[in-house]
Amino acid sequence: NEEQTAYSIVNAMNEISLKQVEVESAKEALAQAEKTCETDRLRYEAGAISRRELIESEAAVETAEQQIHTKETELQGLYLSFYGTIGEEDLSALKEGTFPELEFHLNYEPVGEIDIEAAFREAKENDPYLWYLKNSMDNADFKLQSYEYNVGGKSYELTQMDLTRARINYNATEANLKTTMESRYNQLLQLENQIASLESQEETLRRNIDTVRTLYEAGVQPRSALEEVLQNRQSIEDSLLSLKVSHSQLRELFEKPYLAPEYMVSE
Repeated sequence: NEEQTAYSIVNAMNEISLKQVEVESAKEALAQAEKTCETDRLRYEAGAISRRELIESEAAVETAEQQIHTKETELQGLYLSFYGTIGEEDLSALKEGTFPELEFHLNYEPVGEIDIEAAFREAKENDPYLWYLKNSMDNADFKLQSYEYNVGGKSYELTQMDLTRARINYNATEANLKTTMESRYNQLLQLENQIASLESQEETLRRNIDTVRTLYEAGVQPRSALEEVLQNRQSIEDSLLSLKVSHSQLRELFEKPYLAPEYMVSE
């Protein structure tokens, strides 16, 4: 339906936006690598480091450049797939490497304490799959109750089996819906714990970066120490963004379970 289509499109746009963030992160990594390489070049000329260390620093710049190319190629693939899905035919800009900005649908907000029973009752009232199964059950019950008027229809036993099957499908789907909602709620809480932990780590790293860079430029810390702290920060930032997008998507599925009806029992 339209809601599921819109949900899929938003997810595809978020995937593109995440890849755009990765591209920007790769560019930042290149800028850091170039800055470190320039420092190493000056230190090499001053006799503070070996030729091998300078070569390693130059190689890090080349690797960062390759990462940008890889991420941009992946981004182009996501755009081509996305615009193919929505029926966009003019892909000339993408083929030229010009990537339009898409709106990033990220709305991270912890769910906090939720009355799962109340949430389940509300979801059950608005679930189109349960509505369909309830109608199937009522219809089978009506046919059974009015069997004597349905001349030429199924046998009474088969009509009774239809009602039994409809009841089983409805009850199983209802139970699955509750289990699915409980599982999604627990996953949301787990994501929130991971996000809180990473945010704490990110804050600590931010305070350490300037210190490590100063010590490195003073020759007290090795280059590897600076590279490690920069890489860790970027890794945490990327993970945080990815987790928050996952949380946003999962929260929508928790609030509107029918967008991903894995709880559905087929007739």
